[in-house]
Amino acid sequence: MEVASATSTTSQTAADLAGAKLADNFDTFLQLLTTQLQNQDPLDPQDSAEFVNQLVQFSEVEQSIASNKSLEQLLDLQTTTQGTAALNYIGQTVEASGATAPLQGNRAQFSYTLPDNTETTNLIISDENGSVVFSTSGETDTGQHDFVWDGNDSNGTQLPEGAYTLTVSAQNSDGDPVTATTSVSGLVTGVETGDAGALLSLGLVKIPLTNVISVQQQEES
Repeated sequence: MEVASATSTTSQTAADLAGAKLADNFDTFLQLLTTQLQNQDPLDPQDSAEFVNQLVQFSEVEQSIASNKSLEQLLDLQTTTQGTAALNYIGQTVEASGATAPLQGNRAQFSYTLPDNTETTNLIISDENGSVVFSTSGETDTGQHDFVWDGNDSNGTQLPEGAYTLTVSAQNSDGDPVTATTSVSGLVTGVETGDAGALLSLGLVKIPLTNVISVQQQEES
């Protein structure tokens, strides 16, 4: 089983970098302003309204950066919360929307839902390189159907564990394509967090936490 991990970044955020750049620009602006005031013609002084407008612009940019910083902090908090919640999924079997499932213990679990009856339904399994390794006929009735693949290719050779993708090619009686929706199931072996939020590791397959449809408690042996 993989060890659950929660990855975080220690580098400066976009708001931090923008704030630092604004501070440098503001210091430069004040130096120029001071120099202009010191060297202005007393009989023809600089227009103070322009200076005020520029100060207002700096203030508006500073407020915008502060708002972005607050949003970044909220997103970081949300990611941390998701990661903590996702730890509870380790050791459990989940069903999630998607078409790529892990081959674990010579077993890859898929489900596909047909919106209408079909004349033909073909189930095609591809490996991580996109090469077709197995194909078979599927159900033709409307509704959800489970498909468990044993990991054997079309020649009966057992394939190694990894990530495999199901493609459902279906047609109705008129020869028109019927689009099926798919989901996958697998044992959660780890958790990762990042910019995209919490990810559940189903072996070598990464599933966004938001894609989870259902959870089944793993039975103790």
